[in-house]
Amino acid sequence: MSSTSACEQNSFSIDQKNKTTGTKRTRTIEIIAVVEEETNKNEEKVDDNKFDKKKRKKSAKRRVPTNLAPSTAENGTEQKGTQKRNQKQGQVEFDYEMRRFLPPQNLEVTVKNGVRYLQPYWGLFCGYSKRRWIGKTIAEVYATEFNNLLHPLYAQAACRKGRIFVNSRPIFSADHRIRDNEYFLHINHRHETEIPHLPIQILAETDDILVLNKPAGLPVHPCGNYALHSVLGLLRREYGRDKDEVLTCLYRLDRTTTGLLMFAKNTEYDKQFKKLVRERKLVKEYVCKVEGRFPDGEIICGKKN
Repeated sequence: MSSTSACEQNSFSIDQKNKTTGTKRTRTIEIIAVVEEETNKNEEKVDDNKFDKKKRKKSAKRRVPTNLAPSTAENGTEQKGTQKRNQKQGQVEFDYEMRRFLPPQNLEVTVKNGVRYLQPYWGLFCGYSKRRWIGKTIAEVYATEFNNLLHPLYAQAACRKGRIFVNSRPIFSADHRIRDNEYFLHINHRHETEIPHLPIQILAETDDILVLNKPAGLPVHPCGNYALHSVLGLLRREYGRDKDEVLTCLYRLDRTTTGLLMFAKNTEYDKQFKKLVRERKLVKEYVCKVEGRFPDGEIICGKKN
């Protein structure tokens, strides 16, 4: 208001000194009105800014109305989703750090009397908890699942040395009770079982499929004491296959069985093959190679004529 009164005094003095006519007086009044209007606008802006700041502080303290706020279930779902994403990201980073425990490429291989032996090495076992493990302790699981491979007190020793991790955190007690969807990582010194020293014959390969002849005594997938001593392990380490290449076994053969194996090299072919199996559009025929001359007709093995 001080600026307005100053403008009024200035305009009044100008009007008195010059003794202006009605036209000049009207022009002076218009100038005063414009100055007053701009001053009022500036004062209103200052007041509005103060009011907005106070309003923002109050609104920040107020609770959001229930009809506008997301439901508790939605908040819980979002929090669970965020926790799962963070957990998976943490697992990926943790697994990347643990890559130093992957078996080296220059492991010594010894062949004696047609049997292949592999040098012991430090390796990783990774996987999620199985349903039958839930509620059991780590010691109980190791005693029942790996009793033929490990010492009964191995779980306690491995936990004390920090070689067992659950959800990327070390577990120092074998009394930890396993929950659903827990991610396990176990650093262990592997002594793989020996296998027959027989080659894997690749018979055919296209962009979609790989066909090979599996020798007897060799498992298809890593399991138990067989990791590198498996079809997939040997293909990726000694037959020049890319470790990131997708190789999905279309059907399985037992470790002691020899025969043809088919691997899908992409997910599309894998889905097509499984669809044909579900629709029963595939026919399996087993051919046995024998010595000697067999008579014509059907023969039941093991039955005396």
